[in-house]
Amino acid sequence: QHACCALNWLGDQQMHEVVVAVNISFSQIQDDRFITAVKDILQRTGANPARLEFELTETTILKDPSAIKARMHELMQLGIRFSLDDFGTGFSELPIPAIKVDAASVRDLPHNPQQAAVCSLIIEMARRLEIEVIAEGVENHEQVSFLRGQNCEQVQGFYYSKAIPLQQLPRFVQEQRFKQRERISS
Repeated sequence: QHACCALNWLGDQQMHEVVVAVNISFSQIQDDRFITAVKDILQRTGANPARLEFELTETTILKDPSAIKARMHELMQLGIRFSLDDFGTGFSELPIPAIKVDAASVRDLPHNPQQAAVCSLIIEMARRLEIEVIAEGVENHEQVSFLRGQNCEQVQGFYYSKAIPLQQLPRFVQEQRFKQRERISS
């Protein structure tokens, strides 16, 4: 309510480009009445939802990602935008020597510019933090080439092998080493 009134006041001051950000807690966005309340406030105040930004923290999103995503989509349909607040807070506190890039961020590489940008940034950030990067869900040579070009240390996925029983691992590793030697010698 206060943010919408502030937006209207800023508009009266000819400051139409200013965006007002509001921190939203997990309990607020999970509350079934929240979206109805936001709609009601927007309607009563006449505030421009395109100038309203809801900030969610990483920890809020990670508590229930699918439910939060659904709520975010509903609010985005109203014109409200979102920002990720406190990005990296939880990550930087943990002694993690490697991160895995989710298969969803690799799926359409290198043809999806957004996925390419996300992967490139994750890999660069990890390199600067001296953290190993493993890309999941790699299924084709184009993906491998793109990721190698970005200096991704490891990939995993069906491009190399489907999941195999432990007993088959020694043979698989031997075959991969043999293929690697053949490529080098040819």
